[in-house]
Amino acid sequence: MRIDAVRNRAKLVAVADICFARHGVTVSTDLIAKEAGVGIGTVFRHFPTKDDLLAEVNAARLRRLAEQAGTFSTERSPGEAFFAFVRAVAGQDDFKNTTVEALIAAGVDLADAEEEIAGQLRTNLTRLLDDAQHVDAVRDDLGFAELRALLVGIGNALGHAGPDAHERVLSVFLDGMRPQRQSGRNGIRDDDPSSLTPST
Repeated sequence: MRIDAVRNRAKLVAVADICFARHGVTVSTDLIAKEAGVGIGTVFRHFPTKDDLLAEVNAARLRRLAEQAGTFSTERSPGEAFFAFVRAVAGQDDFKNTTVEALIAAGVDLADAEEEIAGQLRTNLTRLLDDAQHVDAVRDDLGFAELRALLVGIGNALGHAGPDAHERVLSVFLDGMRPQRQSGRNGIRDDDPSSLTPST
């Protein structure tokens, strides 16, 4: 592929990412081409259908997340790295879920199309989780399956939360991943409301 063709393809994916996020997955290919400053023929030469373009945008997002997970694990402390990554996922999950649903409806096999990228993401995310648990920043009974479900849940929850509640909802999820407080007297947790009841 020529250098200019590679450049056009990368630009199309970047612009499509913005257009899908701004207008939803029903945005027209004509608008994407216009925003990218290329002809519609250029779009179809690289991506014969809009589903192909959606798949590439989603793969690019997974690739960025995998790279972020790897970068966070080497540049930040374990606990900070883990929660920074969760916040990064929360910042884009609502659109990602919409994209995945559209691709599944179109019959695109995500498991085959993105297996290598997804595998790298799983590896890096597992490392983040293990490292954070090792320093007691994340509860030790949180496994990868539960974490994956929570990440999807965060995206769904934030999609229903208003802008003012966004940070509060996210904080609830993050607090649930942290180790529970130590038990107080008689086995009652310090944050249990019943522990605040005056004795008689």
